[in-house]
Amino acid sequence: VSKNIADAAHIPVIVDGDTGYGNAINVMRTVADFEKAGIAGLCIEDNVFPKRCSFYAGVKRELVSVEEFVGKIRAAKAAQAGSEFVVIARTEALIAGWPKRSDVQMPMQTPGPMPFLSTLNRRHLMSFTPLHQLGTWRNRW
Repeated sequence: VSKNIADAAHIPVIVDGDTGYGNAINVMRTVADFEKAGIAGLCIEDNVFPKRCSFYAGVKRELVSVEEFVGKIRAAKAAQAGSEFVVIARTEALIAGWPKRSDVQMPMQTPGPMPFLSTLNRRHLMSFTPLHQLGTWRNRW
């Protein structure tokens, strides 16, 4: 399906890869498969696998450890064949225990993890993100 979408689209296609569908080895296969299909990038989040959607009331938000998430992102970057493929590290840390996550510098060419906010508001973003990084993200959007 994603190959058909990538072939038909006239813009780069980015896929929501949920948790990467398992551990670091699964993430590597996921990246390789989507890259072969012509996908431009993959978003991977730090929820536990199997994913439990955080939009539903009463769902306990569980995140993998910082070390495991960084390992998944490193695995994703190692698996990509070309430099054009983009790996996006997404965190739900603001929803579940964000202070430790806000200081993590992802092992790729980004200023750090971009928070996933179910209701984006400037106050939350400003509390999470140093001002000098906002300009960097704005330039990437």
